[in-house]
Amino acid sequence: MAEGRTKRSDARHPIGVVTRRTNLKPDLIRAWERRYSAVTPERTAGHHRLYSDTDIERLQLLDQAIQAGRTIGQVAHLDNQELQELIEEDQRAREPQRPTLINPAIPATVVQAKSSEEHLQLCFQAIKALDSVDLELRLERACVDLSRFDMLETVVSPMVHQLGESWRHGELRPVHENLTMAVLRGFLHNLSHGRRIDRAAPSAVFSTPLGQRREIGAMLSATVASEIGWRATYLGPDLPAEEIAAAAQQLCSRAVIMGIVYPADDGRMGSELQRLRRQLAQEVEVIASGQATDAFREVLRQSDILYLATLGQLRNHLGGQRLL
Repeated sequence: MAEGRTKRSDARHPIGVVTRRTNLKPDLIRAWERRYSAVTPERTAGHHRLYSDTDIERLQLLDQAIQAGRTIGQVAHLDNQELQELIEEDQRAREPQRPTLINPAIPATVVQAKSSEEHLQLCFQAIKALDSVDLELRLERACVDLSRFDMLETVVSPMVHQLGESWRHGELRPVHENLTMAVLRGFLHNLSHGRRIDRAAPSAVFSTPLGQRREIGAMLSATVASEIGWRATYLGPDLPAEEIAAAAQQLCSRAVIMGIVYPADDGRMGSELQRLRRQLAQEVEVIASGQATDAFREVLRQSDILYLATLGQLRNHLGGQRLL
């Protein structure tokens, strides 16, 4: 009985305190608890979670192990002592590659920022393992080490491209793509969540033409536009030209950005793009971007639709247009 009372008295930290001490998001902590039983917090009479100091220490250890390249599924079953030993082993393995610290005041355990390529590899490992929790964590870590735009252009965009290529070559299954898209939808939404919308900012709508169901390119473009101050409205994928044009007219949009990813031999694409261009006022700019866009360059040229191959080109173009 005394042991039970001690355990309850130690569990005194609400999840808000835990997130500040561990730098982990509440949703991620709950996911680790629900899917992997990583921690087992106490519950108040009102069913609110209360965490102990040991729980917090365990979450910090799990996070350190994951930063070293492990997945949550690989380490969640370890106790705290085993986690600490694994972390120390990983640190020793990295020692020969580390430069000698000139300033002894800097702790030797500091975690250096990873490169875009390292983040990309870790994200793809999580995709292959079908570990949505770890993929979300990897994306969040990339946001810490890189600027938002660099993370989108050098991690997320090539990750989606690599995913598509692996799926088409039979190296991954459709379920890998579905899981990744589900995580990215939530991640990109959270990235823009809470951003104040300037009603005086120029408006742009984002979608994919009829028959184009892969939406991540359009979603990435909308996120980039929002980052540089556009009032970006994502309409969803696979829309007829009439619907996209109607939305652009209602929102008084200055630009319509279309994501074209796959397939590259879509026979309807030319007529859909031409219909869209005809239904919009001449001053409304139509832009096409995405992996399959190059296959339709002649149609785009004939329809007076601008072709931008990369997120960087889109960012630079929209940044200049916003100042006009």
